[in-house]
Amino acid sequence: FGAEIPLAALFDQPTVRGLAAVIDGAGRGDVLPPITVADRSHPLPLSFAQQRLWFLDQLEPGSVEYN
Repeated sequence: FGAEIPLAALFDQPTVRGLAAVIDGAGRGDVLPPITVADRSHPLPLSFAQQRLWFLDQLEPGSVEYN
């Protein structure tokens, strides 16, 4: 619907009619661009979780304690 509403609004309104009123009264948020396919011609950056695992492996190479 292009509207940003707080999560609590889903639970505060017991009916669809009430939720529709909240959505109608909400300001319209920015329209985000569509998700596109990432360029795979070069390595992708690591996620924060992958960076953590890499860092722990650098501290103690081959350790199985984390798993």
